[in-house]
Amino acid sequence: MKKITSILLATIMIVLLASSHASSKPFWITLKIGLFAKWSITTDGNCDNGWGICLSLNPDPNPGPNYIAYDKDFDKFYLRISENYSQVKYFSNDYYELKEDSPIDPRLIGNMTNFTLKGQYVVIKKGNYKVLKDGGYYIVGFDYYQK
Repeated sequence: MKKITSILLATIMIVLLASSHASSKPFWITLKIGLFAKWSITTDGNCDNGWGICLSLNPDPNPGPNYIAYDKDFDKFYLRISENYSQVKYFSNDYYELKEDSPIDPRLIGNMTNFTLKGQYVVIKKGNYKVLKDGGYYIVGFDYYQK
Protein backbone atom coordinates (compact mmCIF):
# COMPACT_ATOMS: atom_id res chain seq x y z
CA MET A 1 0.00 0.00 0.00
CA LYS A 2 2.88 2.37 0.83
CA LYS A 3 4.41 1.69 -2.56
CA ILE A 4 1.17 2.59 -4.39
CA THR A 5 0.75 5.75 -2.30
CA SER A 6 4.34 6.78 -3.04
CA ILE A 7 3.88 6.25 -6.77
CA LEU A 8 0.60 8.18 -6.72
CA LEU A 9 2.19 11.11 -4.83
CA ALA A 10 5.17 11.19 -7.19
CA THR A 11 2.83 11.24 -10.21
CA ILE A 12 0.79 14.10 -8.73
CA MET A 13 3.95 16.11 -8.03
CA ILE A 14 5.21 15.63 -11.59
CA VAL A 15 1.86 16.73 -13.04
CA LEU A 16 1.75 19.81 -10.78
CA LEU A 17 5.31 20.81 -11.66
CA ALA A 18 4.66 20.36 -15.37
CA SER A 19 1.46 22.42 -15.26
CA SER A 20 3.05 25.25 -13.25
CA HIS A 21 5.94 25.40 -15.74
CA ALA A 22 3.53 25.48 -18.69
CA SER A 23 1.56 28.37 -17.21
CA SER A 24 4.70 30.52 -16.97
CA LYS A 25 5.01 30.70 -20.75
CA PRO A 26 4.28 34.10 -22.29
CA PHE A 27 0.76 35.02 -23.34
CA TRP A 28 0.88 37.05 -26.56
CA ILE A 29 -1.23 40.23 -26.85
CA THR A 30 -1.85 42.04 -30.14
CA LEU A 31 -0.66 45.63 -30.24
CA LYS A 32 0.04 48.63 -32.40
CA ILE A 33 3.70 49.44 -32.80
CA GLY A 34 5.74 52.37 -34.03
CA LEU A 35 9.50 52.05 -34.48
CA PHE A 36 11.75 55.11 -34.13
CA ALA A 37 8.84 56.83 -32.42
CA LYS A 38 8.01 58.63 -29.20
CA TRP A 39 5.63 56.81 -26.93
CA SER A 40 2.04 57.95 -26.66
CA ILE A 41 -1.25 56.23 -25.96
CA THR A 42 -2.63 55.82 -29.43
CA THR A 43 -5.63 54.10 -30.91
CA ASP A 44 -4.86 54.90 -34.53
CA GLY A 45 -1.25 53.69 -34.70
CA ASN A 46 0.15 57.19 -35.30
CA CYS A 47 3.15 57.74 -33.04
CA ASP A 48 5.26 60.90 -32.84
CA ASN A 49 8.75 60.80 -34.38
CA GLY A 50 11.60 60.01 -32.01
CA TRP A 51 14.24 57.37 -31.21
CA GLY A 52 12.20 54.95 -29.14
CA ILE A 53 9.41 52.47 -29.63
CA CYS A 54 5.67 53.11 -29.34
CA LEU A 55 3.68 50.13 -28.02
CA SER A 56 -0.06 50.49 -27.55
CA LEU A 57 -3.04 48.20 -27.16
CA ASN A 58 -4.75 47.32 -30.42
CA PRO A 59 -8.49 47.91 -29.92
CA ASP A 60 -9.27 46.54 -33.38
CA PRO A 61 -11.43 43.37 -33.19
CA ASN A 62 -9.40 42.00 -36.14
CA PRO A 63 -5.98 41.51 -34.53
CA GLY A 64 -2.92 42.61 -36.45
CA PRO A 65 0.28 40.66 -37.04
CA ASN A 66 2.32 42.17 -34.18
CA TYR A 67 2.38 40.91 -30.60
CA ILE A 68 3.99 41.54 -27.22
CA ALA A 69 4.39 39.20 -24.26
CA TYR A 70 6.09 39.07 -20.91
CA ASP A 71 8.13 35.99 -20.02
CA LYS A 72 8.42 35.54 -16.26
CA ASP A 73 11.25 32.98 -16.58
CA PHE A 74 13.55 35.45 -18.37
CA ASP A 75 12.02 38.65 -16.91
CA LYS A 76 11.79 40.28 -20.35
CA PHE A 77 9.19 41.69 -22.68
CA TYR A 78 9.18 39.98 -26.07
CA LEU A 79 8.05 41.73 -29.23
CA ARG A 80 7.02 39.56 -32.19
CA ILE A 81 6.81 41.45 -35.48
CA SER A 82 5.59 40.07 -38.79
CA GLU A 83 8.04 40.05 -41.70
CA ASN A 84 5.26 41.73 -43.71
CA TYR A 85 5.05 44.75 -41.38
CA SER A 86 6.02 48.00 -43.13
CA GLN A 87 8.67 49.02 -40.55
CA VAL A 88 10.37 45.61 -40.38
CA LYS A 89 13.30 47.07 -42.36
CA TYR A 90 14.76 48.18 -38.99
CA PHE A 91 15.11 44.50 -38.04
CA SER A 92 17.05 43.43 -41.15
CA ASN A 93 20.29 43.16 -39.14
CA ASP A 94 20.89 40.84 -36.21
CA TYR A 95 20.46 43.69 -33.70
CA TYR A 96 17.90 46.44 -33.14
CA GLU A 97 19.09 49.66 -31.48
CA LEU A 98 16.57 51.38 -29.23
CA LYS A 99 17.97 54.89 -28.83
CA GLU A 100 15.73 56.16 -26.01
CA ASP A 101 13.90 54.68 -23.04
CA SER A 102 10.29 53.96 -24.01
CA PRO A 103 7.33 53.65 -21.61
CA ILE A 104 4.79 50.91 -22.27
CA ASP A 105 1.12 51.79 -22.56
CA PRO A 106 -0.39 51.03 -19.10
CA ARG A 107 -3.47 49.51 -20.77
CA LEU A 108 -1.16 47.00 -22.46
CA ILE A 109 0.46 46.10 -19.11
CA GLY A 110 -3.02 45.60 -17.62
CA ASN A 111 -3.75 42.84 -20.16
CA MET A 112 -0.63 40.82 -19.33
CA THR A 113 -1.87 38.13 -16.98
CA ASN A 114 1.58 36.95 -15.90
CA PHE A 115 3.14 40.39 -15.25
CA THR A 116 3.20 41.20 -11.53
CA LEU A 117 3.83 44.97 -11.70
CA LYS A 118 0.35 45.94 -12.95
CA GLY A 119 -0.47 49.56 -12.31
CA GLN A 120 3.23 50.47 -12.33
CA TYR A 121 4.98 52.80 -14.77
CA VAL A 122 7.09 50.39 -16.85
CA VAL A 123 9.80 51.56 -19.26
CA ILE A 124 11.77 49.59 -21.87
CA LYS A 125 15.50 50.37 -21.57
CA LYS A 126 17.38 51.86 -24.47
CA GLY A 127 20.19 49.71 -25.88
CA ASN A 128 21.08 47.12 -28.53
CA TYR A 129 18.88 44.04 -28.63
CA LYS A 130 19.39 40.76 -30.47
CA VAL A 131 16.83 40.03 -33.19
CA LEU A 132 15.83 36.40 -33.75
CA LYS A 133 13.88 35.04 -36.70
CA ASP A 134 11.09 32.52 -36.07
CA GLY A 135 8.97 31.48 -39.03
CA GLY A 136 7.46 34.61 -40.53
CA TYR A 137 8.30 36.76 -37.48
CA TYR A 138 11.18 38.67 -35.94
CA ILE A 139 11.42 38.36 -32.14
CA VAL A 140 13.20 40.81 -29.83
CA GLY A 141 13.53 40.51 -26.04
CA PHE A 142 13.59 43.88 -24.22
CA ASP A 143 14.90 44.73 -20.76
CA TYR A 144 12.80 47.08 -18.66
CA TYR A 145 12.65 48.99 -15.39
CA GLN A 146 9.83 50.45 -13.33
CA LYS A 147 9.50 54.03 -12.20
